[in-house]
Amino acid sequence: ILDAIKEELLVTFDYTSFISGEMKPRKVLPLLLKEYSNRWYLISFDLNKDDYITYSLDRIEDLVITTDKMKRPSDFNPDNYFKYSIGITSGNQSPEIVRFKANNIASRYIDSLPFHSSQRILDMHEEGYTFELKVNVSEELIRSMLSYGGEISVLKPRSLKDEIEKRASEILNS
Repeated sequence: ILDAIKEELLVTFDYTSFISGEMKPRKVLPLLLKEYSNRWYLISFDLNKDDYITYSLDRIEDLVITTDKMKRPSDFNPDNYFKYSIGITSGNQSPEIVRFKANNIASRYIDSLPFHSSQRILDMHEEGYTFELKVNVSEELIRSMLSYGGEISVLKPRSLKDEIEKRASEILNS
């Protein structure tokens, strides 16, 4: 795959979707390899979807490096692709300002191991800290925030707050 990236060669493979479990053929221009949480991923430009797609290497089968060449899309900048991401999810959407409060115990931990490099403390108060970060709202962010249980409270954006509340309610009702 690294050779295909360097040589700008298209690759084909069969891919099993994590969500549906279906295996489908793919034809992509490989752009980057990235490790996250002890798993490797291929960031690519998928010709059928006409979009940047991330594929987990452990769900790829029958990989073939073709002799077909394709120039990297001009709007792809590897230095900025993950600039606003947490984990492996990125995308071309604009980042959002995420603001949340954390109690004293969580605040100390979150301050020492931030969610993202853009994270900053807005306010320190008796109950804990208020943090802000500029990121793409993603599944990884949602799961990371949920891992703190009731120790954090999302203030904005409203869509993230609603999603956290929905999932917390599902946990309680299951």
